[in-house]
Amino acid sequence: MKNGSLEAAVSNVSLQSPTPPRSDGPAPIIQFRFYAGELDAVQRLIETELSEPYTVYVYHYFLRTWPQLCLLAYDMSSEPAEAVGVIVCKLDVHKSGRRRGYIAMLSIRPDRRKRGIAQQLVKLAIDSIVDEGAEEVRMPLTHLPTARLLHQSKVCVSTGITYRGTDSAI
Repeated sequence: MKNGSLEAAVSNVSLQSPTPPRSDGPAPIIQFRFYAGELDAVQRLIETELSEPYTVYVYHYFLRTWPQLCLLAYDMSSEPAEAVGVIVCKLDVHKSGRRRGYIAMLSIRPDRRKRGIAQQLVKLAIDSIVDEGAEEVRMPLTHLPTARLLHQSKVCVSTGITYRGTDSAI
């Protein structure tokens, strides 16, 4: 899938949540979009949900160099639509000479978890990374279902995956 067709595919992907939101409102419709300058939304999602304190320079490094490898999930049932998930990736050439993708950050707002948003973000990110020519994808993991999803993808995934603080092959 070439970049233009992938961009069209991403903009047309939406996820009707099988689980209703925790309020009495309608089930959210989630739309996925490539990063287009929403630095505040990315920072807000990552800073509130991830334990590592990233500086603005880290965000700029990833988002300016690989904006095509950052995706956001928007709840379209909110007015205005609000970002509820983000995945930030990069692609470079490893010392082995292989083009390696790296999923650096993945964050979903707690009230929107367990609805398939993270899984869809990972799938779309892997498609984007492969579309850019990656031969493998790496991601530091503490969540076994995400590790399984990466392993089952069509990409060669490195087996040195961290799971609960230990190296383990999935």
